[in-house]
Amino acid sequence: MDTHQQKNKNYIALSSLESPDHALNKDHGWFQCTWFIGKRCNFDCSYCSALEHDNHSGHVAMEVVESMVSQLKTHITAKDKKFKMVITGGEPFVHPKFLDILELIYKELEPKQFAIVTNGSVPFAKYKKASEYLSHITFSYHLERTDKELERIFENIKQTNELDVDVSVTLMCLPGKLQQVIDLAEKFNDNKIKYSIRDIEPNFTANGRMIQPFEGGYALTKHIKEDELFRFSNRQKNVKQTKEKYYSVEEREFLEGKTATNWNNVRVYYDNGTKEETHTDQLIKHDKINFKDWLCFVGIDHIYVDWDGRVWTALCRQGGVIGDIHGKINFPTEPVKCWFDYCRCNTNIWTRKYKEDKYKKVVTTHGL
Repeated sequence: MDTHQQKNKNYIALSSLESPDHALNKDHGWFQCTWFIGKRCNFDCSYCSALEHDNHSGHVAMEVVESMVSQLKTHITAKDKKFKMVITGGEPFVHPKFLDILELIYKELEPKQFAIVTNGSVPFAKYKKASEYLSHITFSYHLERTDKELERIFENIKQTNELDVDVSVTLMCLPGKLQQVIDLAEKFNDNKIKYSIRDIEPNFTANGRMIQPFEGGYALTKHIKEDELFRFSNRQKNVKQTKEKYYSVEEREFLEGKTATNWNNVRVYYDNGTKEETHTDQLIKHDKINFKDWLCFVGIDHIYVDWDGRVWTALCRQGGVIGDIHGKINFPTEPVKCWFDYCRCNTNIWTRKYKEDKYKKVVTTHGL
């Protein structure tokens, strides 16, 4: 899983390792819905903008959830797809009916994989109940909390890891906390907990100032233009100009090392016929995430449902809105040509993609 071994080779296609058949050279038959269930969150991390969280937004109504579930059921049945659901936020568990929503999706859509992303802050009893419906729980471990909170979250992770559910941790590598990150990685290893260490992409105020750790992410970004494409292009431009001002040289060297993850979730194909199994966070750390002008199967293998009900092909919002869960979802049939300089979303990275038409057969043997 050492991407340094392939640094002089050109990558020409990627596919997921999320299940065995994802990585085969064919249409793997999966369809995933990633649902940003709501912006409300009980944390306010410096690197999370007002476009991604707040402490006051309303909750999606159950009748709207039922409508979305009905449309998804019709689509996956007609296409004979294996279904995967991922719910994120905000913090999903702040929704007062979240466990009811999990039960509805579990019973109606019968997902082959059912995952959520949580900050680990709610009582363990809720994770235990949720595990009755879920196959995967990803804990985002945020270090802008008190030591007491962090220890309680670790205990939640440890206890949940003993349940019949696949647990993984995304450990956010906060600047100034390198030794704590190293110690936590060792602690996760000792407890046989899967983890990856995330290279944080900092936020920026409307005038382009980089937000530092422990600053309030919501207040400093609430005046940013409410346009998703502007948000992504503005952040990409600013990150390229200021990355070394966010992390120290020592921290950057650590993040580019080989020890930042302990599991694989993506397969990379190279132009010399070789392939490599690695983790999307490793690709991010080694700057192997430039897919501009590549053809990506977002919209076909995956859709993204926003907090307000709008449906997109992906988190990066390329291709525009394709529907709304309050009305109708229009499922695409053609891959999207990427126009961003780089991709940092794990789901978007591992979604099938290829560089040129001649490489299409690497990820599909029979077209779409």
